[in-house]
Formats: sequence, C-alpha cells, structure tokens
Amino acid sequence: MSFPTGPLPAALPVCRKVSLTADGQAGPAGPCIYYGYIVTTALSAAVINVRDAVAAGAGDIVDIIAASAAAGVKNLLTVGVYCENGVFVDFLGTGTVTVFYRPIK
Repeated sequence: MSFPTGPLPAALPVCRKVSLTADGQAGPAGPCIYYGYIVTTALSAAVINVRDAVAAGAGDIVDIIAASAAAGVKNLLTVGVYCENGVFVDFLGTGTVTVFYRPIK
C-alpha cells in the first residue's frame, strides 16, 4: 500500500482516509493525528483496537471499535488524538473500517 508523501498545508483543516479490512497502518508510520472511524461493513464478534503504534499488539490503544458494530457506526473526533508512532488498526475479527488521520510530517 502506498501513501501520498509530503505534509498537508497547516492552514487546511483536512485529513486523509484509508479503508482497512485487516491489520494495517492507517497512513505512514510516524507522527499523525487520529480523527476517528466509520464502520463500512459490519464487524464480527471481535473488537478492533486503534493504536498509537506500528504493529498489532504494540503501543497505546487510542480508540476501541466495539465487537459486532453495524455498518454506519462511527466515532468522528472534533479534536484529534496525537499518535507519535502512527495510527495502526489492530483487527481481531472481520469487517471494514474507514479511518481518518492526518500525518504531521
């Protein structure tokens, strides 16, 4: 998976998005702001942990998506969460989630 390079202009209040169906980095590794998620395909009976990390099971959990969340469930933050290492989505089941983030560098 490739990601656009270069910083977003600081004056623009925008973020990027990525849809994931399995463990993966939401954007580049490194400092990012996490802005939330939308479940786009219903989840199985297992939670999804959103982490300040570069690998599954590592780093701090910054958000938890409930097991069996239906399509349309969302948590969109007006104030983002700073993630020093990047935003990593740690799937423990199945489903699809769109994650919103903004790289710092």
